[in-house]
Amino acid sequence: VRRCIIFMDGDDAGKEGTLKVYKTLSNFLECKVLKLWAMKGSPYAKAKNSTEAKALGLELWDPGNCPQWIINTIKERYI
Repeated sequence: VRRCIIFMDGDDAGKEGTLKVYKTLSNFLECKVLKLWAMKGSPYAKAKNSTEAKALGLELWDPGNCPQWIINTIKERYI
């Protein structure tokens, strides 16, 4: 493996995990962080945190339920 793509949820655990994984792997590999919480149309943009987003009834994205255009873009750019 020469390159990794870090693509985690935008909740608090996902953001913290992104930092930890990046800090560890970037010492050995080329790493790209994709911030699902900061992408165009993200429900996280409408709330300060995941608790508030859930209270507003927003369906939060994660790598398994984000829009297909995001997956397609990742495939085109990185795979």
